[in-house]
Amino acid sequence: MGGLLVNLKFYTLTWTSEVVVVKRSASTMIMTFGGLALVFGAGFLFTQINISLNIYLMIITMFLVITDIVFFYLLKKWGVERFNQI
Repeated sequence: MGGLLVNLKFYTLTWTSEVVVVKRSASTMIMTFGGLALVFGAGFLFTQINISLNIYLMIITMFLVITDIVFFYLLKKWGVERFNQI
């Protein structure tokens, strides 16, 4: 869902091949490095705090579920409006 939001913000309508849109877009780079930063950040945070792994995984899962709900809401409201503008 994050990739869809970023694609709506940084869209590319002029291209010469499908590779440019799929592999060389800003959303691909942002979501790849953003996901990588999220994984490393979560791992670093776990090493810095002193709680059980099960509790930590529940907290991370709740954070990701809330983030998905927010992204879904943004796609339903702003995403539809942005798509219609394009």
